[in-house]
Amino acid sequence: MNILIPVLILTFLGIMFGVGLAIASKKLCVAADLRVEKIYAKLPGANCGACGQAGCVGFAEALLKGTCTLERCVLSKDATQKEIAEILGIELKKKVKPRQGKS
Repeated sequence: MNILIPVLILTFLGIMFGVGLAIASKKLCVAADLRVEKIYAKLPGANCGACGQAGCVGFAEALLKGTCTLERCVLSKDATQKEIAEILGIELKKKVKPRQGKS
């Protein structure tokens, strides 16, 4: 009988903390954009920083915010850039290099 009261108290506290954590997880959750994961999966994953971002995840987030362009990733291929442009819902404009020839 002496052990029954502490067991009941701990059970009650466990249930209360569990309910409190469940409510807090719903109220304080941060909604993540699923397109970041899709874009990151298409990137080379080198995390080289040549684009000016901290890594490929930062580059994907910058693309979604519109603070960076696809051409800044020097390691991604044309096909990859087209797939990312489709995810973003933008039209990929490819820059044409001027021909260097005889004058």
